[in-house]
Amino acid sequence: METSKKSTTYIIKQLRFRKGKPMCHKPDGRSWQQAHYKQGDLDSACGAYSIAMALNLIGVFDADVFVDDEGRDGRTRAAKLVKRIDESHLYSNGLTREEVYDIINDSFGTIVTIESTDDDHEDTDILDFTIERILDNKPVILGIDWSTGGGHWVVAVGVEYDFHGEILGICVLDPSEDAPSEDNWRPYLIPSWHGRSNFKHRYIASKNSKVGVFAALSVERR
Repeated sequence: METSKKSTTYIIKQLRFRKGKPMCHKPDGRSWQQAHYKQGDLDSACGAYSIAMALNLIGVFDADVFVDDEGRDGRTRAAKLVKRIDESHLYSNGLTREEVYDIINDSFGTIVTIESTDDDHEDTDILDFTIERILDNKPVILGIDWSTGGGHWVVAVGVEYDFHGEILGICVLDPSEDAPSEDNWRPYLIPSWHGRSNFKHRYIASKNSKVGVFAALSVERR
């Protein structure tokens, strides 16, 4: 948890900054790996990157298998996940909530618990779900819609409050953006619980955008 004069930010306990970079433990529980991956670091797209980052954070996945073909053991859960993504090509047109769920469940369902919103959830319900899971130290794979068209997946890992307890924003790891710094977290979702627009939330990253939220899936090691 980080505190400033104006606000308090809670970041899930699995994420730590080491030498200025967001890191998490590898599955062995001893060594460290980067917690954030940017598209181009791994051979996939935003949905697959977000899945990899969320599984990194709960210590069941070593994302190096994406780029280490020679060292990949096809019998492992990690290799099965990579194969599932490679064979499906689902990411070429973006992943749906059901596809994200199935990809995780097919490879890690025996050791990972997945909770998901459904199509009946309003965007405020999705945000409430996201915040509750973050405070329970569960990374959340969050689907956002751009007001200009198209969708995107990110991983929500923190919540910022003012000193009246009002939520100022949700901290995310975004595979299309640079890794955040400890002193200046970006990207950042500023939620709104008011208004009828489908794009009433603000997304602060390399550029500011109006967005909606369409799905959220949390992951936890059993």
